[in-house]
Amino acid sequence: MVRTDEKEFIYLDPRFEWELLSDGLLSVYYYGPTQKRAETILQSAQDAVVKMSRVLAVSDVSPISIIAYNNYRHMAVALPPRAQAVREGLVTQGQAFTEIRVVLVLAFDPEVSGITSHEITHVLIDDSAGRGYGVLPIWLNEGLAEFGNISPSESYDNALLYGIYTRRVKPLWHLQSFSGGTDDVVIGYGQSRSVVSYLINVYGEHKMAQLMEDLGKTLSVDAALTETYGFDQRGLDSEWRDWIGLRPINIEELEKSLISTPDAGMVAEQKDSIDDSQDSAVTDYTETPQDGKEGKMSPGCNRSVSSTGPTAVDVSFLALITSTIAMLGLRRFKSLR
Repeated sequence: MVRTDEKEFIYLDPRFEWELLSDGLLSVYYYGPTQKRAETILQSAQDAVVKMSRVLAVSDVSPISIIAYNNYRHMAVALPPRAQAVREGLVTQGQAFTEIRVVLVLAFDPEVSGITSHEITHVLIDDSAGRGYGVLPIWLNEGLAEFGNISPSESYDNALLYGIYTRRVKPLWHLQSFSGGTDDVVIGYGQSRSVVSYLINVYGEHKMAQLMEDLGKTLSVDAALTETYGFDQRGLDSEWRDWIGLRPINIEELEKSLISTPDAGMVAEQKDSIDDSQDSAVTDYTETPQDGKEGKMSPGCNRSVSSTGPTAVDVSFLALITSTIAMLGLRRFKSLR
């Protein structure tokens, strides 16, 4: 028996005639008269690598391939079954296969820069967390991917605001994966982005890199958080809620209520009063998909396609929400990308 050397090759979707745009590290494969769009995708990926390799302390980034599909019908064939039907009302905009360092993106989505940077960040998270990547809760994985989004929209900000107003913001430790309906998923993205933004902007980028290292050692998000920050997911949840102006969850009451009603205690109480000196701005948070050990891929970057729900709240309703929450004293939302 003769043993030959390993050889890598790229197998591209045979339905299309592919072109290549590459800087040596990042390679964009595209088809049709879409070179300008490919250039936008490449630039977005480059920006994400610069930003998030610093945040995650990834010093040596290996090559990444980006496959740009012109529409969802074309891309759906290349998606795993789980991502093809994540949820009714959601469309997968991108997918990261972190183990083989391949990213799929919808090239003609108006949010393609954000989608690309989000999915590239998933690959860098894998690089940073190492063997800890498989135990990342979705709030941390997607929150980081949205922090890496170089062109974030306000949809997740609006979703989190909607979740607060409708009392549907879950305890952080319940966000190991996204569950519930379309609205709950999008609210979860908004919460994840906000929590990660809080950690990085309050405690610094170096702490996030340390968290990834500790996660690889402990294989436990609570142990890693405690080692890095001095609190676990419950402690972080309380800090974050206090920071944005929500009443921290009473753990004892939550545990008692869960015995009788499993869904009880899943929403936060708003504080009746907050120091008037706090900032009243209501803006930014961050979006993204989780990655488990199932072939090490992200569950996909999704957007809502429904005409209702938090991502489609009209201006008058948002004004109503904002004014109502302002009356309750919610004055500490901050834009912290």
